[in-house]
Amino acid sequence: MLDPSLSLGIVEFVGVPNGPGGSDTQVNRLQDADLTFADSTPGEDTIDIEIVQLSLKSIDTFTIGGNTGNILIELNTSDISKNKGTMTITGNSTSGTYDSIFNVFVDIIIGDSIANGAVLASRVDLGNYESNGTQWISLGRLLLATGEIVHIAPTGGIHTVNQVPEPSSLLLLSLGLLPLAYRRKKNPDITTN
Repeated sequence: MLDPSLSLGIVEFVGVPNGPGGSDTQVNRLQDADLTFADSTPGEDTIDIEIVQLSLKSIDTFTIGGNTGNILIELNTSDISKNKGTMTITGNSTSGTYDSIFNVFVDIIIGDSIANGAVLASRVDLGNYESNGTQWISLGRLLLATGEIVHIAPTGGIHTVNQVPEPSSLLLLSLGLLPLAYRRKKNPDITTN
């Protein structure tokens, strides 16, 4: 763990896009969820998850032990089996909510990049991060969180993720819908499911 005598105070972080679609965090479901429901009652299932990507960078720079730069947080993948948890998904085939809890082990580095920074601490156990009531919609096998995701650490720290579509994602989605719009205009009898 970082030396508490450093007295860094509250350190604000932003995501470093290293994952698919420019994401800073990636969580994989280790199994499918069964959301079988009766009538209009939503189904619920708890499944195993693992965090496989996490990259954060402090907004401000710091000087620690003669090294100056941003504080970088990277998921420690030396034993990925430790970065696991569970997700309880509630909903139907199109939308719902989920609660998750998972362990996070990270490396803490100071510098301008992971490659040439100085390691301040390795394999730091950040404890169980919880997220409750996150709303989602279904895109096939993908659950897309909508709105805000708030992870609460055992130490009281809060990691808030705001879902903001990137312009390139919106462009790709628009381009993907163009053939459907053209087909509907050309043949108005075509119906979509």
